[in-house]
Amino acid sequence: MTKELTFKKGEVVYVSHPYGGKKSNKGDAGRILKELYAKYPGVVFISPLHSIALAYDAVPYDDGMFLCLRLLSVCTTILLTGNWTERHGCRLETMTAISWGLGLKELKQ
Repeated sequence: MTKELTFKKGEVVYVSHPYGGKKSNKGDAGRILKELYAKYPGVVFISPLHSIALAYDAVPYDDGMFLCLRLLSVCTTILLTGNWTERHGCRLETMTAISWGLGLKELKQ
């Protein structure tokens, strides 16, 4: 984990943030994304909350996690945000990223 975040231009970063079907979490993740894009121009941030949250109630949990991990597979780094340690999905994404050898960073708030 790093205190000061640094990213390379063109880097593709998966933003892991708790969801659990709560709209407030999606809003929080959206605010974080706006700040990240403003601070790190040229970096691609991928948010599964904004890509596949509409399917949250439409597909079984395991199928939703498969979609999240598929998005993660095209990234070079995972960025952990919010109370990620408290959510099973975020922890699964983190362990998968570690097993794939992706970069691991945490946004301290």
